[in-house]
Parts: sequence; structure tokens; C-alpha cells
Amino acid sequence: MITEHVPITEFRHQSGELAGKFVLSHVAYLNKVSIQVLGSVWHIDDFSPFGDPVLVGEQYYEFLKTEKANYTRFSTFRQRKRLVASVSYEPIIIIAPRSEIDTLSGIRASLIDMYTYLTMLRKRRCWYRETRSSLNEYIVFGRYLLDAHANVWQIQQKISVVPEHFVCKRELFQKIYGGFIATTSFAFPRSASDLCPLCGRPFLIRDLIENEVFQYANSCGPAAHSTCTRKN
Repeated sequence: MITEHVPITEFRHQSGELAGKFVLSHVAYLNKVSIQVLGSVWHIDDFSPFGDPVLVGEQYYEFLKTEKANYTRFSTFRQRKRLVASVSYEPIIIIAPRSEIDTLSGIRASLIDMYTYLTMLRKRRCWYRETRSSLNEYIVFGRYLLDAHANVWQIQQKISVVPEHFVCKRELFQKIYGGFIATTSFAFPRSASDLCPLCGRPFLIRDLIENEVFQYANSCGPAAHSTCTRKN
């Protein structure tokens, strides 16, 4: 385990709410992250795909109020600093060969099942966070953009592609299929063992091929199939 003292970074969450995240130096195991603010342990409802703790909604505004109260208790401007969280986590440090994560053949080889695909995405994140170097950009199944910073974005419009374009360089994809609008999404399966919290089914490569767009079961947290309704 390592511990870092991290300020909060504001962003617009996929749910539409303002949110904040604590950007770590390494990719973290999601189930091995703990966070303390001024000595108090905070329960975290959501994480970025990199394992960065995310505060959404009331929890984020509670942090801002805590930060303001801590800031104003100092008598001089020189003493005033941004509030940082103490984040302890177990890092994932994998430097995979670039041929596995940043070539057409490497990404195609990962599409066997959700385990191999999600493993490839995790290796891309580790490679980017450890090297801080840009990756090539790809469109997978005509629906998901793998960007230069190892993020996964969902393309808003459904684009049907032929099998030979299941993995396509972004430049070639735009030349063939035209422009597109992409929106970032943390509502994406995190582990091959995850089950949809609404219907209980696993997430499959077939969902991706069929251009599934994932949603939050609540305002944040694990992904769910967009076609599911909550079980009674």
C-alpha cells in the first residue's frame, strides 16, 4: 500500500452533476482504496476507470464545505492551502508491450471475451499513467473510442460497422463513417466478474457488438445495461 496526499479536481460527471476526483500517481485496485479527510474516513461510492476516488453530488459539496471551513480558519493568506485527502491504495503497475495495447492486432486479440478486453484496457491505463505518453486512438465496434490518454468514451450515435472495422484507427474511422460526438463514461463494466445490478446478468462482448450503451444503476457506481429495469 502507498499513501498520497491529493487535492480534488472538479469535473462534470457522466450523471450530469458536478463532481470531484483525486487523481493518483498510479492505477489503483478499486477494492483496495481508502480515503481520509482531516483524519476522518470517507466512504467512496464511485471511482474513475483508473481507480481514482470520485465524489459525486452531496458528498462532493460536503468536501467543498469542509475545504472552505479549513481554509478560513487560517489567519494569513500564506498559511492557507487547498485541502488534500490522504488516499491509501494498492497500485497496479503493469508495463505491457505496446504491441498488446496500441496496435490493431493487439486490440483485436483482446476481443475474445470481456476478461481479455477489460484486461487490455487496464494495461492501456497503466501504460499511460506510468509513462505519461500518448497512445494511438481507436474505435471499437463503432461505439467506443479508446483515446490517447487511455480513457474509454462512448459515441452518442449508433454506427453500424462491418466486422473488419470492429477495431479501427480513429482517423480511418472518421474518413469512412464521418464525424461523431463522443461523451466520456465511467458507466462501463469494470470487471469481467461484474453483474448488472438491475438484471443480474453478466456483461458480454455481445453487448459491445450490439452497441450497448451502459448506464448507472444509481447516479454513480457500477454500470448497468441501458435496456434493464430495476428488479422488484
